[in-house]
Amino acid sequence: MAKSLAEYYTFNYTKCEFEDSFLASWQGFLYSYRAIMCIALPIELFTFHVIWNKSPGKIIPVRWPLLLFNFFCTFQDFQFNTLTIPYIFLPSFGYLGLGTFSSLEVYAPYQIFIIYSSILCTGSSMIYLFESRSSGIPENKYKITEPRSKFLFYTINLMVPCAICVFIFDHVPEDQEAAKLEALMVVPCPIREFFMPNVYVLLDSFWTNMFMAIVIPLLVSSVMSQILFFIVCSFYYLYLAPSLLTSSQTRSNQKHFFIGTLKQTGVALSVMILAFSIATLTFKSKQSTQELTNLYFIIFGFHGIVQSITVLMVHQPYRQLLREMIRCGNAKVETRCFVQTIQRV
Repeated sequence: MAKSLAEYYTFNYTKCEFEDSFLASWQGFLYSYRAIMCIALPIELFTFHVIWNKSPGKIIPVRWPLLLFNFFCTFQDFQFNTLTIPYIFLPSFGYLGLGTFSSLEVYAPYQIFIIYSSILCTGSSMIYLFESRSSGIPENKYKITEPRSKFLFYTINLMVPCAICVFIFDHVPEDQEAAKLEALMVVPCPIREFFMPNVYVLLDSFWTNMFMAIVIPLLVSSVMSQILFFIVCSFYYLYLAPSLLTSSQTRSNQKHFFIGTLKQTGVALSVMILAFSIATLTFKSKQSTQELTNLYFIIFGFHGIVQSITVLMVHQPYRQLLREMIRCGNAKVETRCFVQTIQRV
């Protein structure tokens, strides 16, 4: 085995047949993320505006959870597509930042911590979206109403994953050259960008396996089990044991929002699950290529835009607002064309 990266690159890497496609390159990844951001940011900001300023009376009680979830999804997209732009090498967990933070020379582990925190906040805001709906049903015996209880519940949801993150980052290899040489024993012919000096290996092979096989599944299971619990509570008290004290109009509004929330989060989660499935399958099969890794993160980058569009489409008041805006826009175009025709005559 070579004793240095320079020696490996000179004598070993020259024998490799490496990927040379545009999608596998850092340029292809960077341009893809920039294109996504140009499309996503206006839609996400428009969705934020609609929720904040255009929510009708029956949406006001659930406006804040919707707004919070949309905010963290937008922030997650912004930091992925602009601030960090993580060009990741699997299975070594090598990191090459292509975003604003790297231009400002922000330490790579700090960038990863921001990525991790944004995903964590998005998951917690999704829990809050369903918990607030569940706790808003007066008959629910499992609702969380006390401010102290809510604070404790969400503090635990945030602090436990953060503690795991701090523990993992405490095991970041100090000798980066040795870590890269170890990674080359697993993937002897990575893409050429792996040898760039600003590539940072975050985890050795042991902790990479721990993170992919144990930590991430546990965190995902924790979030999904809590969401499932609040879904079951809401379904039971809205459909199986509805209260006679609640008006039919209020109950109808609660049901519509509950179904809309299921559709909204279901579509967004499908994007995340698809991306994670690609990463996990390629990681487990040991057939990971940079194209597939980049594809995973590109799909993940669509999470925010898909979530924003779904919010506007599945909730009836916002869908009606869009129809009215389109109708008014068409009416203005028809009026302008009519005026221009009259002027020509």
